Amino acid sequence: MNLGFQNQDASHHSQGPLRSSVFSWISPDGCHIASSSHDWTVQTWDAKTGVHLVTFKGHSCPVTSVGFSPDSRCIASGSADRTIQIWDAMTGVHLTTIKDHSGSVNSVAFSPDGGCIVLGSSDNTVQIWDAKTRVHISTFRGRFLLMAVQLPPVQ
Repeated sequence: MNLGFQNQDASHHSQGPLRSSVFSWISPDGCHIASSSHDWTVQTWDAKTGVHLVTFKGHSCPVTSVGFSPDSRCIASGSADRTIQIWDAMTGVHLTTIKDHSGSVNSVAFSPDGGCIVLGSSDNTVQIWDAKTRVHISTFRGRFLLMAVQLPPVQ
């Protein structure tokens, strides 16, 4: 897959500013790339051309993680501001905010069926939320600093 950035200065090739990226993710449909950033934003690019599409603004600290819903329609972003923001991936419209962690949200992931959002935090918890209703389902507590969550693909 040509991401439009190979062997080129990405800031020259893309039509938007590239900032210090913390985490990047390719949408399940392969059409977009989303990146989280130390400048408190999430940005998306066209995966084929490298053209900057949308800048998502709403966090009040560095954005530490980003993930696409399985249908590529939504983006979830986690931040050191202890929140998760849910966005319309195409328009950048803010859909909702989840505020239930007492530490930085280090990882976000949608379940393969899109029904749940799994959040990992430096408060030593993993939380599961209903992706449609944004209702909290469960919290798992541990004695560890959680840096990433990942769910297996649907078989």
